[in-house]
Amino acid sequence: CCVGYLFWPLPAALRVQQQVTSTNILDRDGRLLRTVRPNGQGIPVAAADIDPFVLEAVVAVEDRHFYQHPGINPLSIVRALVENTRAGAVVRGGSTLTMQVARTLRGNQSRTLYQKTREALLAVRLEAQLSKEDILLLWLNRVYFGNQIYGIEAAASRYFGKSAIDLNKAEASFLVGLPQRPNAFNPYTNLDAAVQRQHHVLDALTDTGVLSSNERETLAAIPLSVLPADNTFKAPHFVNYILQKKDHADVKPATIRTTLHLPLQEEIEALARVHLKRLGNERATNAAVLVIENSTGHILAYVGSADFWNTHTEGQNDGVLMQRQPGSALKPFTYALALASGKYTPATILPDIAIHIPEAGGAFSPMNYDKKFHGPVPFRTALASSYNVPAVRLLREQGTEALLDLLHDTGVSSLQKGAAHYGVGLTLGNGEVQLIELASAYAMLANQGLSRGLVTTMSQTDLSGSTTLHAADTTTVKVLSQETAYLITDILQDPEARAPAFGRYGPLEMPFPAAVKTGTSKDYRDNWAVGYTPQHTVAVWVGNFNGSPMRRVSGVSGAGPLYHGIMALLGPGGTFAIPEKLKTVEICPVSGHRPGQACPGIKKEFFLPHAIPTDTCTVHQIWDIDKRSGFVALPGTPKKHITPTRFTVYPPPYEAWAATNGIAQPQHPAGTPSVAHVAAQQVPNDQRHNGQTTMPRQLQILYPKAGMTFQLDPVLKPGFQQIHLQGTSHGVVSDAKWWINESPVSGPIQSAFWQLEAGQHTIELRGVDQEGHALKSLPISIRVLSYTEAHTPAF
Repeated sequence: CCVGYLFWPLPAALRVQQQVTSTNILDRDGRLLRTVRPNGQGIPVAAADIDPFVLEAVVAVEDRHFYQHPGINPLSIVRALVENTRAGAVVRGGSTLTMQVARTLRGNQSRTLYQKTREALLAVRLEAQLSKEDILLLWLNRVYFGNQIYGIEAAASRYFGKSAIDLNKAEASFLVGLPQRPNAFNPYTNLDAAVQRQHHVLDALTDTGVLSSNERETLAAIPLSVLPADNTFKAPHFVNYILQKKDHADVKPATIRTTLHLPLQEEIEALARVHLKRLGNERATNAAVLVIENSTGHILAYVGSADFWNTHTEGQNDGVLMQRQPGSALKPFTYALALASGKYTPATILPDIAIHIPEAGGAFSPMNYDKKFHGPVPFRTALASSYNVPAVRLLREQGTEALLDLLHDTGVSSLQKGAAHYGVGLTLGNGEVQLIELASAYAMLANQGLSRGLVTTMSQTDLSGSTTLHAADTTTVKVLSQETAYLITDILQDPEARAPAFGRYGPLEMPFPAAVKTGTSKDYRDNWAVGYTPQHTVAVWVGNFNGSPMRRVSGVSGAGPLYHGIMALLGPGGTFAIPEKLKTVEICPVSGHRPGQACPGIKKEFFLPHAIPTDTCTVHQIWDIDKRSGFVALPGTPKKHITPTRFTVYPPPYEAWAATNGIAQPQHPAGTPSVAHVAAQQVPNDQRHNGQTTMPRQLQILYPKAGMTFQLDPVLKPGFQQIHLQGTSHGVVSDAKWWINESPVSGPIQSAFWQLEAGQHTIELRGVDQEGHALKSLPISIRVLSYTEAHTPAF
């Protein structure tokens, strides 16, 4: 039975060796990116094509008793067992050369006792059926030399540019030493360690008498000319991406012609390295870039890291595929939802004022990057300047589920959790996405709302020479209307709309039409810049693979300059086509309505026909002011004392913001109606009621509203659980203060913050008029629930 076992058929993997073929991966113009061998195989080489010195070196350093044992070495096994027992782990293998071959045939690299036993049994069968020379040849053809190189012939070609038969003894001893620990002895990342390992091989050859001491010293002194990695492995992350996609195929092609444009790839790689040197003091160590041809979906450049071979910066990680928080790079899709709803236009005025938002995890108050509120902001400016508060307000209205659906339709598949998990923070980038997904989403905008899959392969050729063409993927999904996509594009290419936050003539501004959006994640851990022309989409990430923060590097200063350099390299891509349905109309940019006589300036804006505004601006108003008092002129005021003055009078929600920011409003003398003595043409229509004017209360609470309910969260820090108190005054009021539950609260009445406390609370504004009379607002009552109260079920 035991004798019969020795002659059981050997694994089929032995026969595959004779059928090994290589696959050449080319760029779009036929330039070689890499030659790979499928199924972990190397270039097969016959015994006659291997110098006997190589065989002697392998035996000397790996298994000195190779020619004496039957596949296993009992002495080595006992020695390994003792050392492993002492260490409490597998620290010594005790494997013979034959056992190593058995491991490659079985394809199992684990070091458990069970697996080692199975290797030993297969080794005995190999020894019974093959010669020692055959086993040595199998080892040399199959062993791993690092960097996806299998076999001595492939290693000789990759590292020294020659065949195994042409290796000199110094080169042969160098290569033979690598398989023991291929990653630790990687010539591209740790050449010194690989040379030290070569010296160990030379010592073993000296100990076994193959070399004399003088020969050993001579070989150790010969310099080694290892070929640079990029000479044999172009666009490494892209090639790996191609191979991962092709792994499922049963038939391995002889040639794969990809969509990559190698000259562009190499120029972008150089730009990335130079840019990171400029950011050297800002603790930014890596970058990733993707360039897409919009009309075809072809990937033209794919840079996964700044240096694939740099272990210090973890260069073999792929920044194109890693999942990281995108910051504000998702905001355009929230604004696209709002436009698609038909309720908004680029001229719509959005409130950038404090808001308190209750969510499943607790309430929060979003703030802008500059820690300021900007009051009434045009939709166009809010997006281009990347203000947080308007984006959160929009998504709160449109719904996080709708944004997730839109992003999934564009190819952003990493966001797999439910809408409740992300909340409205999704528009600020609290989810994690891939750079390749962002590039696909922005390419959809460039393609007028049509989303198409990205393409990496143009053709494949099999061993018979038959070529299969991969036509550009014409399968498209309509995600947004042409009009919505164009409006978002027009906003993202508008430098004037971007200027309030980013200024003019920075890295985001190109001398030709190009739309762009940046993103910065929490603590400056990730920088993004994604932009497009009609021809190309460029996506850039800058940061650190280990997740460490940069030194206050934003998307504009971190990823922006690299984006600019790449766009300049690509050049103009034409102009974005304006959909026929869109019309341009003159508006007042402050109100978003048609200009009135008092408006100081006008602007042209795009509208769909049904959304063209018909109302005239009422924000800009002309009031007659008495120069002596500064108040609105009373009846009978001599004309010589009257000065017509333009005011910007915002609607009530913005009164507190206007007061906080020093925006002058028309002031009325105490005891007089606010507009009673003003000519009818100067009175805003919404302040007139059947020809009569009304007297406002001198102290008014604008926020919170009466009857509102808030909820405390047990996790959120108390300092973040506040409400923004907003009030206003009319006429002359002094010593105005907030009072809550009969206790004063510090802060101006226009803008103050109060930390929430559980219970029922009464809020008032109190002050004194110019005659010394006490003034009070109407009191309001709000309720603040504790976490327990909010989560107690009702029966």
